[in-house]
Amino acid sequence: MCAIHGILCRSKELMDEMLCQAHHRGPDGNGQWSDEDITLGHNLLSIIDTTENSKQPWFHNDWVLVYNGEIYNYKELGFKTKTNTDTEVLIKGLEKEGSSFIKKLDGMFAFAAYNKKTKELILARDSNGAKPLYYGHINDKLAFSSEIKSLLAIGFERKVDKEGFKHYYKQGYNSGYLTLFKGIKKLVPGEYVKINLNTKRRTSSNLNNEPVKQIPVKNVGKISGEVRNRLYEATKQTLMGRREIGLFLSGGIDSTSILYEMTQSLDTKPNTFSSRFILRDRKSRLNEDPDLAKQTSALYGGIHK
Repeated sequence: MCAIHGILCRSKELMDEMLCQAHHRGPDGNGQWSDEDITLGHNLLSIIDTTENSKQPWFHNDWVLVYNGEIYNYKELGFKTKTNTDTEVLIKGLEKEGSSFIKKLDGMFAFAAYNKKTKELILARDSNGAKPLYYGHINDKLAFSSEIKSLLAIGFERKVDKEGFKHYYKQGYNSGYLTLFKGIKKLVPGEYVKINLNTKRRTSSNLNNEPVKQIPVKNVGKISGEVRNRLYEATKQTLMGRREIGLFLSGGIDSTSILYEMTQSLDTKPNTFSSRFILRDRKSRLNEDPDLAKQTSALYGGIHK
């Protein structure tokens, strides 16, 4: 899972607190780095390469990176690397192409990349918002983290944001940049921000504002083949890594299709999981979906937990 943290000042003590609060996100280790302007920290869960090769913050020439997530197409981006990590590809791409490199990434991620020479900080979140990144100001210093708890641990007030609460009450979640805590916001899906620490200039862009590439289809018959091919490729990419594979199986068509590709097309035997209700009424239908998921897992060769 991993977690990233940062604060725009030098403070080992504050970073220690942030890392401690997010330990559950990275049991394989943690690390931090600072100069006079910024402190960066990282909790590590090593997915692709060994723990030794995956340690962060990651350094490359003038750049320092803390990163949470997976870049599925990192091997296709054309960089020679000393390790097998997508982290190394990410930092080299940012050095070569700047923030425009983010548009080439296919994956789920949140990262902070800092150029020690230009004093420019890049914060980014993937287009689907799979990985969170929260931020706010404390004592006029920007701080950010994968965990709200880490921000609260360094002194952010535990005050309810009324607008955020309204959204949560009506929708069951917080829309846009809002959270339940006053003074704490989040990057919206696809947002990436550049901050110059010298000039304080801040610019914001969003990957979701980029035009979507249209693939022409001459006849309807080809659409089903294209959908199947994309599902296969997407499933194949997410199987990278050295950790055991699990799948949340709802009994619906989406997760069942993924299970089929994993077991029938990609020869993978995943652990499958479903949530169940404790029922008093034996006639209740609330567990029909997990019952179906269990049957489906057995049919396709999964290991249902």
